[in-house]
Amino acid sequence: MHTANNFFTKFYNASPVGITVEGSNTLTRGLIIFGQGLNKSHPYIFPIFQTIQENDLEAFKQNFNSLLNNIMTNYGRLQYIQNKGNPQVRLEIATVKFSILSNYIALLGGKIKQKQMISGNMADILSNIYLGYSLVWYHHNYEGSTILRDECLNYLMQETEQKMNLILHNYPLTFLKPFLYPLYTKTRYTNLEGKNELYKHILANEGLNGLFNKDIYYNDTVLEKLMKLAQMDKTSQEYKSLYQDIIKVGEYKI
Repeated sequence: MHTANNFFTKFYNASPVGITVEGSNTLTRGLIIFGQGLNKSHPYIFPIFQTIQENDLEAFKQNFNSLLNNIMTNYGRLQYIQNKGNPQVRLEIATVKFSILSNYIALLGGKIKQKQMISGNMADILSNIYLGYSLVWYHHNYEGSTILRDECLNYLMQETEQKMNLILHNYPLTFLKPFLYPLYTKTRYTNLEGKNELYKHILANEGLNGLFNKDIYYNDTVLEKLMKLAQMDKTSQEYKSLYQDIIKVGEYKI
């Protein structure tokens, strides 16, 4: 039957989408986390919008001046903070830069919905900053590994700085780009040799091993065999037998 003749069609078309599957993550990243979050969490943008609706000039001036003061204060903080390779300072700098950049992205207004690549990368930056402060909080409260914390922070900040540079390079309001130059970060890459030292540190730290193995089911798995292997004498016959058992591929009849 043609849809025009099917009286159920209008009800079907009007029904909400029940399951978005993979699209849910894309929409959350591209539109919701930053696009909607900016309007709801920014201390001045929504009040400015309300004063325009209410035609309240005095309240508009007050909120607008507060917004400008906030931006200039953060520019000043960037000059004050000295980054000497400390990952936590690197996190603080990224936070200040994100705060400044958010105000410039807000100037796009409704076009933020069209610039989903910019909005999505801003969401990634916000997520990395959130994870960074979670690491700092966990280390402060549970006294975790400083080496592992710093390695994770540097990994998050490297991705954050690259994404921020990408947004700055593609910022559509070209006449404002000179004000964005202080937000650029010279890219620093991870030292791959340092990864080996990190692995050795994790293996040698029983507390970290216990943390990573917590709530993981590994009975009768290769992981359990590897854990046993790590505690054996490498010269023993038992070690050699278990080692061969782990690495063997198996044989199948053709």
